[in-house]
Amino acid sequence: MKRLIPLYDQIVVKPVDVEDPEMTKAGVILPDSVREEKNQLVSGEVISCSGMRIQVQVGDIVMYHRHTQSIRYELNGDEVLIMSEKQIISIIVEEKNSNQLELFDEK
Repeated sequence: MKRLIPLYDQIVVKPVDVEDPEMTKAGVILPDSVREEKNQLVSGEVISCSGMRIQVQVGDIVMYHRHTQSIRYELNGDEVLIMSEKQIISIIVEEKNSNQLELFDEK
């Protein structure tokens, strides 16, 4: 089993599956050409980080632009993205109560 250890401010992200076609409330399935927006955001799980001090950690669910500058790579049969931490827009967390935060897996 291979493992990637990124350098500098690079991270390795495994995209969250978003293969389900989007459907309108009336039940009409929207084709990719209609669904694809210029500012579409997607999420993924950070599976590896560099040794530098960065804000994300392995296991974080992060949000990034679908067309961000990244390198696609097949790692152990899964497609992963290698990108700069600067490409991350947000870390997704679920607030359990006002004092406790936990990672939220958005699907």
